[in-house]
Amino acid sequence: MSKEIQLNFSYPTSVVFKRGAIKELSEYLKQYDFGKSCLLVSGSNFARRTGYLDLLKNELKKINCETYVYDRIEPNPSVETVEAGAMLARKTNVSFVLAFGGGSVIDAAKAISLAYSSGVRIQNFLGVMNVNVNTVPLVALPTTAGTGSEVSKYSVLTDLKQKRKLAIGGPALFPKLSILDPDTLYTLPPNLVASTGLDALSHALESFFSKNSTVFSDMLSKESIRIILNNLPRAFSGDLEAKAWMMYASMLAGLSINITSTNVVHALGYYLTTHYGIPHGLANATFLVSSLEYEAPFMTDRFAELSEALGHSSPDNVVKSRLLLKDISLLLDALRIPRNLREIGVKEDEINTMVEDVTQNYSRNLSNSPIELNKEKLIEICKNAYVGRF
Repeated sequence: MSKEIQLNFSYPTSVVFKRGAIKELSEYLKQYDFGKSCLLVSGSNFARRTGYLDLLKNELKKINCETYVYDRIEPNPSVETVEAGAMLARKTNVSFVLAFGGGSVIDAAKAISLAYSSGVRIQNFLGVMNVNVNTVPLVALPTTAGTGSEVSKYSVLTDLKQKRKLAIGGPALFPKLSILDPDTLYTLPPNLVASTGLDALSHALESFFSKNSTVFSDMLSKESIRIILNNLPRAFSGDLEAKAWMMYASMLAGLSINITSTNVVHALGYYLTTHYGIPHGLANATFLVSSLEYEAPFMTDRFAELSEALGHSSPDNVVKSRLLLKDISLLLDALRIPRNLREIGVKEDEINTMVEDVTQNYSRNLSNSPIELNKEKLIEICKNAYVGRF
């Protein structure tokens, strides 16, 4: 066995995965003592447009819960948005927070709950990875299949002034209850299926190829990768069963990064999101192949292990590594992901600036990488991403 079995983790979130579960929200909430007033956090469009906002309010009304709606969460939520939500929570003195939306909404709701409960501005928690204060309960209802935020201990916010992503982590960020209902993915358009699905794939791959990986995280990430490669193209084409499997795979990847965190792909991807407005999952995808291709020669056995788990067979581990990379590259092609940095407007002479930004702002992610990555190595990865995947 290549790894010693050594585990140390706890998991405080109750998870429900069931089609139609949101229509039974009141029944699930009856099992908990979350109180009788709720801040319902959502984006500005999806919840209202689809009728889910009224459904949720009606479900909360069944248990005599007063509901206050905060529907101002934008993609890549800002510190300012979180502070405004926390202010509303204080004004209404809610007893719990319910997040209905994608990863941005759930991340924002986590931060709102933390700032509200602690009475401390959220800025004071940015970059802290061991937050362990008592917070009002958070109920998470994801509507995308990508971030795994509904089962993770992380919240990622955006500093608009400094154009950088800032994470908060720790036990305080875990939802108390997460309800995953695949029916919420019914109207998810192809572009969001692709972007969020590739975020989940990034989580799973970065978790597997992490210096923090364990036999347990490997089990979660391998299964997530297998499911994603088999189902994301079909989900992209609108297949509802495949979308449900993607929601499950995203959850597995979210559980896995609780153990390992993310590394170089996320570090590089953050730059494209904050400076070019590229959706998070697509930004990650831009660097997936170039990052893994750079790491492969240093970790041939590890790449071969994952390749075998995905069904590839060869006496040559290098060949198995290439087959794995080809799987990922073909998936990105099928989802019509830009093949290189040039296609999204990045100039070659910007690479040094990009790497400087990444090393300065995302050293925490880089420190989790399976191989040591200095500026010269990051420049090489970015130049390969500029040329494009094979």
